[in-house]
Amino acid sequence: MCRSMEAMRDKAWCEGKAEGKAEGKAEALYSLVLEGILTLSQAANRMGLSESQFTEKVMQAGIFVS
Repeated sequence: MCRSMEAMRDKAWCEGKAEGKAEGKAEALYSLVLEGILTLSQAANRMGLSESQFTEKVMQAGIFVS
């Protein structure tokens, strides 16, 4: 495989890994919100997001429970 293809593959893998970690973190924090351990605001702050951004991220990950 040529070097440019390897570099693209490696970059895509790293991006996918980072995205998976972020989704896992959002899921864990949202679980703490549902259990009443954290407020939505606290969970969003831990992700470095606003409440609406955090809610959107949770919904995109398919873990939002209304």
